[in-house]
Amino acid sequence: MSVFRFLLALTVVVPVIHSSNVAVAQRKRQTGQSQVAKNLPDLKTPEDKMRFLEMIRYSFPAMRTRGAAYTSKDLDQALETYVSRATKTPFSELIDDETFIRRVSLDATGQIPDRDAILNFVADKNSDKRSKLIDDL
Repeated sequence: MSVFRFLLALTVVVPVIHSSNVAVAQRKRQTGQSQVAKNLPDLKTPEDKMRFLEMIRYSFPAMRTRGAAYTSKDLDQALETYVSRATKTPFSELIDDETFIRRVSLDATGQIPDRDAILNFVADKNSDKRSKLIDDL
């Protein structure tokens, strides 16, 4: 999952409600206007992405579960279901493991991982290796 999709997920699933947004949300619920607007931005700039998040924050369905069994695959599926149909900009494809370890290492530590670390990561068959790498960094 790309860093943007992770941040998007955090913003949608765990919204920080500002006091000015509470009144707007209550008004929308009372008038039944909780649907996403039809004229959505193309998400080409960070500002467009933030505007889009504000538009969908209160219309995104709450997902209730009995436990903490909500996986990253569930999150990806929910985002693709509810966000991709509301915008014309498609999600980017998942990147390969070699590119992932380089990008995450650069983002988290500012350094490119050494050759052995890349080869070990690519050879690892564990399905949670990406989240473990992020936790380790």
